[in-house]
Amino acid sequence: MDRNPIVIKDLSPLYSYNDERPTSPIIENLLECNGIYFHPSRIWNRGFPSGKPAKCTALHCAARKGNLDICKLLVSKGATVDVLDSDNRTALHDAVIKVSIHAKKDKIRVIEYLLEKGADPNSKDHKCNTVLHIAASIGNLDVCKLLVSKGATVDALNSYNRTALFYAASKGNLDICKLLVSKGATVDVLDSDNRTALHDAVIKVSIHAKKDKIRVIEYLLEKGGRPQIQRIISAIQSYILLLQ
Repeated sequence: MDRNPIVIKDLSPLYSYNDERPTSPIIENLLECNGIYFHPSRIWNRGFPSGKPAKCTALHCAARKGNLDICKLLVSKGATVDVLDSDNRTALHDAVIKVSIHAKKDKIRVIEYLLEKGADPNSKDHKCNTVLHIAASIGNLDVCKLLVSKGATVDALNSYNRTALFYAASKGNLDICKLLVSKGATVDVLDSDNRTALHDAVIKVSIHAKKDKIRVIEYLLEKGGRPQIQRIISAIQSYILLLQ
C-alpha cells in the first residue's frame, strides 16, 4: 500500500497526522515506508496569511506545532534538520515563529532540541531573516538568550538591512535591546531607509507612551555615544508626524 499518496491539499498521511493529530505511534507506523519522513510535499501552509501552498517536510510541521516527541522521532529516523521549505525557512524558523511572548517550556524545548541536533541559528529565510530577527520581533527574551548562546549573529542583516536590534527597539523591548547590545550589537546600523534602531524606537512611541518604551529611546541614546544630530532631528520629525 502506498503510504505517501497525493491527497486533499497535496498532503501525505504523514503530514496530515503530524499537523492535525500529532500521535507518535501512528507516525511511527507511517515511517515504516522508507524515505517519506524527508520527502518535501506540497502542503497548505496554515502558518502564514498568504495561504499559498508551500513545500516543507514533516519536521517543519512538528516544529510549527511545538511537538518535541514527533521532532525527536523524525530526527531519529533520519530527518535532516536544516532542510529549507519554499520560503527558505528551516524547521527552526517554524519553531521560533510559533513561540509567543510567554511561550510554554515545551515549545522552547523544540528550539533547544533542533539547535542541539545541528540546526543553524544563522540560516536566513527568503527575506534574509534569521531566527534571532524573528525572536526579537516576537519579544521572547528567553529564546533570544538561547539563540545568542548557540551562536546567533547579533548584527546579521535581513533584506531591509535591519538587525535584530531594530525589531526589539520597535517593540519597545528594553531587555532584549540590552541583551543584544551586551553581545556586541551595533547601535547605529543604517537600514535601507537610512534609519537606525533609534528611529524605530521613536516612530513606535504612542502619544501616551509607556515608560518602558521611552526607556528604550534613552538606552539607545546612551549606548550610541553622541549620535549624529541629523539622525536625532530626523527621529524627532518622525515622532511629530506621528502626533499630527
